[in-house]
Amino acid sequence: VGVESLRQHRRRHGSPWRPSGPSQVPVPGEARTVAPDILVAPDDGRHDLCVTPSPLVVFEVLSPSDTPRRQASTLAASAAVTSIRCVVLVRQDRRAVTVHRRSPAGGLSPAACTESVDLPEIGVTLTLAAIYDDNPLPLRRPAAAAGEGAAHSHISNLSLVGEQAIGQEVTAPP
Repeated sequence: VGVESLRQHRRRHGSPWRPSGPSQVPVPGEARTVAPDILVAPDDGRHDLCVTPSPLVVFEVLSPSDTPRRQASTLAASAAVTSIRCVVLVRQDRRAVTVHRRSPAGGLSPAACTESVDLPEIGVTLTLAAIYDDNPLPLRRPAAAAGEGAAHSHISNLSLVGEQAIGQEVTAPP
């Protein structure tokens, strides 16, 4: 699945949101941004997509080199952006997708997806088969041999970071 698949869904269904590739998302109260691989935001008619202040759904492709600390930091930053309703993390070393959904308490609660990724926030359901269909998993080989660039070439159309322990809610720092 990529930006074009989401654009096609938007055109067919007249969705009030727009997908885009990497864009900077300001983190409230911090002097930094996060840059998900793909994000879906309300269509506000803007043509400058370098900064997207209010995304609804963000996707991150997890590199084998992403550390748990980096993933937790990215999820905490995403939790601080209150417009983000869910973060979709796509593994590229195996067929695994985790959705971190905004909880009533305001944090992000993870759930593993086995067959499909249901995104009622934007009215889309993506199957894992569709996500990985055009993006074959790399052959098993040592990470040093594969390299970061090789890993990102397989699922470059998806995004979001973090592989917090399943069942653990992520909240924004105080």
